[in-house]
Amino acid sequence: MKRIGYTSSSDNFHDLYLGHGIYIHWLRNTLCKTIRLDLILSQAFRRPDNAYGALVSRLGERGTIAFPSMQELGRAVDHLYGAFLSTDVSVLGNRHFSHVSLEVLAPKHVEKSDCSGLLLSALDMVRQVAMEPLREDGEYRERYVLEEKRSLREQIISLYSDKMAYALRRCADEISGARVSSLGNEEDIEEIDAGRLVAFHRDLLRESEVHFYISGHISARDVIAVSRQIPLWFKATGRAEEKGKYQTETPMADTHSVRHLFECGQVKQSKLIYGFEVPVAQDLRSYVALLVLNALLGGEITSFLYRYMREDKRLCYFIESQVDPLLGRAYVLASVEREDYHSALEEINRGIDDLKGGRIMLKEWTRTMALLGHRIAALRDDRDALQRMNIRSLVSGFPITLGEMEYHLSSIRLEEVVHCARTMTPRVVYFLYGDQSEATVN
Repeated sequence: MKRIGYTSSSDNFHDLYLGHGIYIHWLRNTLCKTIRLDLILSQAFRRPDNAYGALVSRLGERGTIAFPSMQELGRAVDHLYGAFLSTDVSVLGNRHFSHVSLEVLAPKHVEKSDCSGLLLSALDMVRQVAMEPLREDGEYRERYVLEEKRSLREQIISLYSDKMAYALRRCADEISGARVSSLGNEEDIEEIDAGRLVAFHRDLLRESEVHFYISGHISARDVIAVSRQIPLWFKATGRAEEKGKYQTETPMADTHSVRHLFECGQVKQSKLIYGFEVPVAQDLRSYVALLVLNALLGGEITSFLYRYMREDKRLCYFIESQVDPLLGRAYVLASVEREDYHSALEEINRGIDDLKGGRIMLKEWTRTMALLGHRIAALRDDRDALQRMNIRSLVSGFPITLGEMEYHLSSIRLEEVVHCARTMTPRVVYFLYGDQSEATVN
């Protein structure tokens, strides 16, 4: 068992490598009355694997070989002192994650007669959901597959109801030149059949990187018990000793000019998304510099855009910026009236120009850095946030820890943030406006 941890600090996960592409990450927090078990299968993001992964992850909650229905599986989970089970998929950087999570009472808080086997029972429940969805004659139950395909399509369609989220996704797709969705695309989901799912699931268990997170009121004995069990789960899958690192790149758009895209839809107030490319963070300092840039531009109430567009010009009520340091993307999001489109763009460009020129008052810099410092400090008691931070470390290839983030934040210079701002390259301006009766050709 090889220690690969980036830090020994008590407010960050410790990382252990068990061989064959299997990792364990553990965090001891005695304030928690529960233990969280999270099994994450990580693979390169690509179509149509994202759709297959989303569907397989849902099938585990429909039933397993030992518990062939949702009712039986639910009762088995309830017997673990009312544990909470969930499955999910997500995209981070260029990786697609299939996630099974189970939260259970820490053994010290249950009856002595049950506490010794509770953790192992919870572990086995995670294993069954992730690795043994119900099969009939070697294939997944056709009815379950059809129902989950319909549910996935409905979930994708429901995303359209959040017009800002829809507009942001459309802008992101235009920049990357591909539709990036953790759930897959409707056409890919439609083509999935139960037989092909079995082969995909088998390959997923054999080829993906495995990251198992255990957090909460745990002991060294708990971690040792987990580290002995997890490799046994994958022993029969034929996993290779070493796995390749994250080298898959998300496709980029061919054009280097700014494209203005207009779409007419059922919105009461138009949605403006301004998308940029920024350099992918190569280390934690460049990562923090991008976070500071985002906070100054539109990520905090002290930002340029908040002041220019909301307080001074009163062009909008909602305005913010977002940055993805691992993917090299930045976005400005605003809800504006249709007739204020050009004015809003002018103010956004004005804010970016101010950043590029370093025109930041000392009090603005001080307030923004204080807000970011408070946000980072608040993560110490949030194990979900600490886990996300650890996963970002895996994807980025460099350590992301609270202590080092605080150090870089306290020592970052304005010149470094200005340098980041000058690398911002505008790619797509996406505008969702009006209703169908207003449709025009742009």
